[in-house]
Amino acid sequence: MHFQHHEEAESFLLELLAGNHDEAFDEGFSLPEAVTYYYFDALEQAQRISAKEVMALVSFWRSLYVNVVGFCEVFSECKLLQFVELFLLGQMDFASAKSYLRVLVELRQHKASFVLAGIPQHGNLGDQAILLGTEYLLKKCYPDRPLIELSEVLCEAIQKLHMPLPVAPEARIMMHGGGNFGTLYPVCEKTRRWLVSTYRNHRIVLLPQSIFYSEDAEGRAVLQKSQTIYREAANLTIFERDEVSYARGRKYFSTAKNQLVPDFALSLESRLPFEECPQRRGICFFLRKDQEKAVSDQLIERIVRYLESKGIPYIMEDTVLPRSIFSTEDRERLVMEKIRQASQARMVITDRYHGTIFSVITHTPVMAFRSYDTKILAGLRWFKDLEWVYDGTSMDESERERVIDRYCIGNWQEPDVHSNCGVLAEEAVRRLEL
Repeated sequence: MHFQHHEEAESFLLELLAGNHDEAFDEGFSLPEAVTYYYFDALEQAQRISAKEVMALVSFWRSLYVNVVGFCEVFSECKLLQFVELFLLGQMDFASAKSYLRVLVELRQHKASFVLAGIPQHGNLGDQAILLGTEYLLKKCYPDRPLIELSEVLCEAIQKLHMPLPVAPEARIMMHGGGNFGTLYPVCEKTRRWLVSTYRNHRIVLLPQSIFYSEDAEGRAVLQKSQTIYREAANLTIFERDEVSYARGRKYFSTAKNQLVPDFALSLESRLPFEECPQRRGICFFLRKDQEKAVSDQLIERIVRYLESKGIPYIMEDTVLPRSIFSTEDRERLVMEKIRQASQARMVITDRYHGTIFSVITHTPVMAFRSYDTKILAGLRWFKDLEWVYDGTSMDESERERVIDRYCIGNWQEPDVHSNCGVLAEEAVRRLEL
């Protein structure tokens, strides 16, 4: 049976929200119909939705809930009508709406959970590798504690619509790690502030980050605003992934618990699904093309000319793909393909921090050039005991050529000293206060 008018749909919804499920369904009405027809008249008059879209919407709503009672109990806490109106008016897309509902149910089912915010869906495989490392460490160290993930897109939608999620006090809230703490990536900084401000009374951990605030008026203003918000957090822990960032964290955010912890992508070394490549060839470049690029094209061209003069093969790659990544399967496959590229080379040359990390975890000699901020120079200190990890920026041309010759000409011999950063990252996760 269909609703004949707006008031009938409204009455049905109010019965559901009041908990009168039997009475509401005596006439055979459905929740999707109620939700859709409640707003249909106004939307149709505004030419915002067609009859065909209404049918698609009804099917969509039917797919969102398993049973009406559980669905309505969740939504009674979260303003069902507000959510539906925002969705139907086009202010929340299908993907975000589905994610929001999924997370609502998960939060209700698993109160003592890890809530991991800021999950990347872009093509930066360094960020995707961090996520794989984070998932691996949390599941290894706390196998019985559920992990609930909020994408970057969902976090932005929740901020925009002012619809925070009901996170239980016993949950541990975390923010995805990376190199976006500060002024280089304003959207990420805004999301981090929102997370800390909204859940200031929860236990919050900002996972390993590089911190960088520009030393101009804008940078000082951004820093001051972040300081004000983080100072109000009752239990905030910040993991910094290099010594420079750790010093900045202790200086800028002294009320938080600051800890020096390696990038979580380094934990992937213990779970790589392939054997050591028996036939390594030439050099793999992982070079950036974005705002953080600092190494000159002329320097790279000189290196390439030298390789060509010696007959050393090379490939030009990046750790960023021009596509989005939504599924776990895609994430795993694409990250491992990129790591495999490093493992098949005799040497990597890069100005990407995760180009360096992919080299370290595959035991591939690497020459790393600094980027715009301090993340590579400072990050290289984790590998100071690895004589096969080089700071390319501090070397002159003849030194670079000698290193290339050492690893790319003659018989290949794998380095015999490896990094212990994956172990250090795991120890930091095990020390979390639950």
